[in-house]
Amino acid sequence: MKFAPVELSASALEMLPFMALILDADLLVHHANAAARDRLQPPEDEPAQTLEFVLGRSGQIPSDVRRAVISHCRTMLAGQAPHDAVIPAGPGHTIEFHARPLGHARWLVILAERKGREDPRVILDEQYRDALTGLGNQRHLDTKSAEALVASTPGQRPAIIVLDIDRFADVNERLGWDGGDELLRAMAGRL
Repeated sequence: MKFAPVELSASALEMLPFMALILDADLLVHHANAAARDRLQPPEDEPAQTLEFVLGRSGQIPSDVRRAVISHCRTMLAGQAPHDAVIPAGPGHTIEFHARPLGHARWLVILAERKGREDPRVILDEQYRDALTGLGNQRHLDTKSAEALVASTPGQRPAIIVLDIDRFADVNERLGWDGGDELLRAMAGRL
C-alpha cells in the first residue's frame, strides 16, 4: 500500500500520546515529540542523531527490542516490510510500529508500547472509555484527533461533531443525578 505524504503540524505531533519520531532515510532522528523526549531523553542541543543512539540513550529500551525496531525501519524503508507492524518486546510487551512518509525523504515513525495485554491492539477500556456511557472519553478524543490529523492527506481534514443536550442541568435538578445518568446512558445508546 502506498501512502501519500502526511502534512503534519508541530502541535499535532506534540499532541500524540505515543513516541513519534521524524527520521530520514539514513535513520537519523530530526525531531522527537514530547512523549518520545520523556521516554527516550534524546539530546536537544545536538544535531540529528541515529535512531540507534536515540533509542539506546535512556537505557529503558532493551537492546534486542532496539535492534528489532531498527531492523524493521530499515526493511520498511527498503520496501520489504509493512508500514505498520507489531514488534514483540518480551512476555506481554509489544511495540506497535507505524510509519508514514512526510515528504522531503523524511518519515514519521510512531512507536506505541503495549504491556500486559495478549492482543496489543486492544486499548484498555478504563483508560479510553467513559465508565457511565461507554463512549470515548477526553483521552480517547485527544488520541483519535491526533491520529486523524496525522493520517489526513492534503486537501482532506478531519472534523469533529459536538453534540449538546439542551437544558441538561434542568434534568439533573428535577430528576437528580441518577436521572441525569440515565439520560446520558440513553443518549449514548442512541449514538
